[in-house]
Amino acid sequence: MSWLSKNVSKIKPFIPGVPYIQDMQMVKNVLNEEEKVQESNIPQFSKTKLKQSFGIIAYTANGDIFIVLQNNRYYTWSFPKGHVNIRYNKSPIDTAIREFKEETKYPGEIDKERLTRKMKLNNTFFLFEMTPEEVKKMPIINFNINNVKNQFMKEEVIQSRWINLSELEHFVRKHKTNKTLSEFKIGYFLKLTGIDHPLVEKYLGKKNTNKNNARNNNTKKNNTRNNNNTKKNK
Repeated sequence: MSWLSKNVSKIKPFIPGVPYIQDMQMVKNVLNEEEKVQESNIPQFSKTKLKQSFGIIAYTANGDIFIVLQNNRYYTWSFPKGHVNIRYNKSPIDTAIREFKEETKYPGEIDKERLTRKMKLNNTFFLFEMTPEEVKKMPIINFNINNVKNQFMKEEVIQSRWINLSELEHFVRKHKTNKTLSEFKIGYFLKLTGIDHPLVEKYLGKKNTNKNNARNNNTKKNNTRNNNNTKKNK
């Protein structure tokens, strides 16, 4: 039984000659007490955590990342993210999943156990490597920006797309992006994810695995040719 139900007898019925505002004030007081009881059961988050946004950076094994165009004052590109909602008892990871699905319209389920790695930018993002099957499920949003401006659309995201890491720097220079995307560190991302990408050599100073394999294959071919030529000469 709720606090309100237990104390309903305190709420006086309307009686002729008694100002109605007194009865309404009693109702408000009881409701306020009920709200305090409910809020006491909500986990306490620090002010810093409440101000932070949490989101998901979806990516593929070949270095594609998913970005969205926010329907805000400046129409900036970003990663899907949002604030913790304490009234619904949402943790940072729950918040990230909720915001990602709301903004991208992704219909699939996201297993929390796959979101073990985090990337700290000006906000915190969980890294989510998507399989080819999951990528196929991801909708691509493409509203016309001019129509959005004219119709005052309430959609949080008006465009979305995949972009490869090799195109990202050029994209950031040419488009409006928020701090999250403009401060995105490609090298840091490659280190966290461990994906095999041509930019690994540039940002991490390591040789790309595919290039090494190609070089090894070429070396083997050259050695085979040399051995064959030696045998012919003999």
